[in-house]
Amino acid sequence: MPNPPPKWDQYYPGGPQQQAADWNASQHDQIYQDPGTHAGPIGPTGPTGIIGPTGITGPTGSLGPTGTVLSGSNQASFCASNTVNTSLTPQDTIIPFTIGGGNTFQKGNYFNNINHNWTPPVGVVLLQAQCLFQVTLGSISTGGGTLSVSLYKNNNIILSKAYNVPKGYDVGSAQNFFMGIGIIDISSGIDIYDIRCLAGVTNSPLVSLIGTPGLTFFAGTLLA
Repeated sequence: MPNPPPKWDQYYPGGPQQQAADWNASQHDQIYQDPGTHAGPIGPTGPTGIIGPTGITGPTGSLGPTGTVLSGSNQASFCASNTVNTSLTPQDTIIPFTIGGGNTFQKGNYFNNINHNWTPPVGVVLLQAQCLFQVTLGSISTGGGTLSVSLYKNNNIILSKAYNVPKGYDVGSAQNFFMGIGIIDISSGIDIYDIRCLAGVTNSPLVSLIGTPGLTFFAGTLLA
């Protein structure tokens, strides 16, 4: 049988396949192409892929510089004196201890000269105080009385010592009384310590805390 006429060849010039190819090419000709590379424009970004597994932990960084720790002769500490006589009442009175002058010092700048208190760093602290009371003017004839010295921490008494003056005690002349206290405590770093005294005596005698450096003092140190 002879070959079919050329009109049955789908690929002959002008045939359906050639026409489709020509149309496809004409569509691509309308898309911009880089004249140098003939590359078309960048298509839209596809969807974000799933998150991969967490990587391994990197190496530990180097240690920072070592901080300064007060120790030895630089350990946080102080000794304050009361340099003025302080009249006392039946209510606790903050004694105006200050740093300055003989027999006083501080390490670390933790003592407050304005509020007369100490706020040491965190740790175990030792606190001590000695007070010289002086009673004058007349006798305590109607019921005696009490002299006391107390250590306050954050406005609460943690240690107190009292002397009970007996009824009828003759104070026609000045009489002196020494009282001292001491305690080991744990400071949180924001605790505030101060010393307060009172004179709960009858018959209104004059009671004062004598401001003499070395005789009336408040001291403390950070132990550890």
